[in-house]
Amino acid sequence: MFAPRLVPLAVMALLGFGVVLVPVLRMRRRTGSTGVVVHRAPLSTQRLVSAAGGVLAAGAVAWSALVRNPIYAGIGLAAAGLALLTPSPWTLLGAAQAVFVLALQARFEEEHLSRTHGAEYLAYARRVGRFLPGVGRLTS
Repeated sequence: MFAPRLVPLAVMALLGFGVVLVPVLRMRRRTGSTGVVVHRAPLSTQRLVSAAGGVLAAGAVAWSALVRNPIYAGIGLAAAGLALLTPSPWTLLGAAQAVFVLALQARFEEEHLSRTHGAEYLAYARRVGRFLPGVGRLTS
């Protein structure tokens, strides 16, 4: 049975999957893989590091000019949309747990990136929000 009230939630979940898929496909097309492997770093760290070792915020990862972790943001959006689409204590708990783990992983990666790329990464992190444009910018 079709429930019109569920359409926005389904769109939210699909948008989240799209936000994940587009940067991954762009990276694959541009680099031949899902990112530039740097010391076997996690995917969102890989997407910020160019082959020359600098911080990327354009081209294949243009969404990184808006948010530092577009793939993590998409995963969080998809998890929230799915949890609201099929609401139960378990799905809501699972979505909250996914968002918590993504936020924790992003903070670990930021520490690594600031040590590795220094002032260049810190300037980028002061300009660009973590998961939403303008929200979660570094202040120090």
